[in-house]
Amino acid sequence: MRRLDALGIDYDVTPGVPRLRRAAAILKSELTLPDVSQTIIPHPHRRRGFVDAGGRETLAELGRSRATLAIHLSVRNIHKVVAELTPHYGRRLPGGRGLSRRLA
Repeated sequence: MRRLDALGIDYDVTPGVPRLRRAAAILKSELTLPDVSQTIIPHPHRRRGFVDAGGRETLAELGRSRATLAIHLSVRNIHKVVAELTPHYGRRLPGGRGLSRRLA
C-alpha cells in the first residue's frame, strides 16, 4: 500500500475472511475454547528464521503463553516447530497440516 500511495494510485481496502478463520472452518474447529485459550496469535515462521522482536516472539516464548498459535509458512520446518512447542502443549499438538491448497 505504501508503494501505491507513493505513486499516487488510488485503491480500496476490502476486508475479507482471514485465512486463519477459513482454516478453522475447514477443520470444523473453534479457535478459542473456554478453559483452554481465549487468545489467538497468528505467526509466520519461515525456514530461515523470522523477525523475532529481540527474542520476545520466538515459538518457545509464544508457546509459554499456551495461546492458540496459528503458525504458517512452516511446513518445511515442521519438526523444529513441533520440538519447540511440545514442552508447552504436550505431544498431542492439535493442528491442521496441508491446508494451503484448500485455502487458496
